[in-house]
Amino acid sequence: MKQEIKICDECESEYFADSSEMMKLCPECSHYLYGYENCNHVFSNGRCTKCYWNGVSSDYVNGLKSKRWTPISLAELKKLIESAVSKMTTKENKFWNKIAIRPIKWKEIEYGEEGNGFWVVGIFDNKVIWYNEIEEGFNVSTYSNYGEIDEYSAEQDELQWTIKKIKNAPQQGV
Repeated sequence: MKQEIKICDECESEYFADSSEMMKLCPECSHYLYGYENCNHVFSNGRCTKCYWNGVSSDYVNGLKSKRWTPISLAELKKLIESAVSKMTTKENKFWNKIAIRPIKWKEIEYGEEGNGFWVVGIFDNKVIWYNEIEEGFNVSTYSNYGEIDEYSAEQDELQWTIKKIKNAPQQGV
């Protein structure tokens, strides 16, 4: 039985009609424009053997692809930390020096897989201070197992604000 072929309204590539969850978009465009599952492309002779897409995207979709999130580098993270430390009070800096660790990637199951985890920069009690590069901010979360952040959070705090919150929390007593 011959598969029905359609033409994508966005990239104008031909594609197999049953390979996309959207009627007028190929799997590639429906993925980048609306978040639908993409085809795991296998190319042969300039076309995907699974969905028949030709590998060409529109300028708009190419722009979306180039803006995809990428994890922060260790060098960039260290600059953020240095900047924050320079803004801390003496007491905050003293506390920071007690809990700071060399940044290390820890697992986080909800959103951490794409960036191979998140950078943990401090440990105190059963909590970690970590940088969420998706939201671009420091967070505090609990941990039960070393190397695994228990819960995702989406604060967009600078490190000195996070330290201030911890220092001012009544249960800390540090």
